[in-house]
Amino acid sequence: MFNKYLPVGKYGQYVAAIVATFSLFVSAQVCSWPTGALPKIIDGSAGFNLTDVQKSLVVSLPNIGAVISPIPCGYVMDRIGRKTTLSISIFFVITCWTIIASTQNVVLLLISRLIMGMWNGTEYITVSIYIAEVVDPSVRGSLISVTGMM
Repeated sequence: MFNKYLPVGKYGQYVAAIVATFSLFVSAQVCSWPTGALPKIIDGSAGFNLTDVQKSLVVSLPNIGAVISPIPCGYVMDRIGRKTTLSISIFFVITCWTIIASTQNVVLLLISRLIMGMWNGTEYITVSIYIAEVVDPSVRGSLISVTGMM
């Protein structure tokens, strides 16, 4: 599908790998979001307050979600493909960021953080496998290492 838009060759492979790894940049934002948000929630400027248990859940639920998602992710990737998995999964994180930006409901916040963690686990697995499958063996190692930089 994208072959008519991207030239076949190493340039197209580099572009495909870099675009796929942009989702890992968003993944880093999932992990770092509580650093800036929790102080605003604690001082009351967010419009709601969290208990100590809820604060710890806001921070830890993405990690729990990242542990849950790899097994079903492997099944989904085999059924619908790596690129389709990447394309569909981005809607989950967009929805979760929208909920987080607009909600004052603690339960929705916690559910969104859990789903974002599941998305994190899915992205790290899918991006690495996708890059390994679409690039030539001569540049595979260097392009897969880009995922570690994001």
